[in-house]
Amino acid sequence: MFDLKVMVMLACPVFAASAAEAGSWKPVLDPTPSKVNILAGSYRPKVALVIKAAGVDIPAAKRAARTLACELRKQGFDPSVSNALEGRADVTLSITDDLSFGEQGYRLMVGDTISIVAATDEGLAAGTHALLQLLSAGPNVRIRRVRIED
Repeated sequence: MFDLKVMVMLACPVFAASAAEAGSWKPVLDPTPSKVNILAGSYRPKVALVIKAAGVDIPAAKRAARTLACELRKQGFDPSVSNALEGRADVTLSITDDLSFGEQGYRLMVGDTISIVAATDEGLAAGTHALLQLLSAGPNVRIRRVRIED
C-alpha cells in the first residue's frame, strides 16, 4: 500500500516543493533531467501568462510558444503569445545557435520569470514538457525557483 503523501508528491511535483522548503526537494519530472539546481525562493505563476519567442529561429520558437499556450490553457491558465520582440514576458522560449545543447537538450530557468533555451525545436518541446509538469497544479500555486538542464 502506498503512502498518500508519497503518491501526491510523485503525481504533482509542485506540492512537493511547498512540503520541503528545507532544500531537499527535487522536482519529480519524467523524463528525469540530467541536472537540477534548486535556487532560493519561489515563483508564483499568474493566470494570464505572457509567452514570448526569441533567439535565432523566431518562427520555431513562436510555434513552441503557441503549443505551450494551448497546453497551459488545459491547466487553468489564460496565456497569450506576444508578437513583440522586446519587452518583458513571463515565459520566454528561445532558440540559440549554441550546439552544445544537442538535438533535444534544453535549459529551463525559473526565477523572477521563466526561460527555456534550446538549440532546436525538439529541445524547446522537451523544455516545455518539463515546465508543464512543474506548473501542473495550475496558476497562483508557488513553485521553487530552479535551473534544469537536460
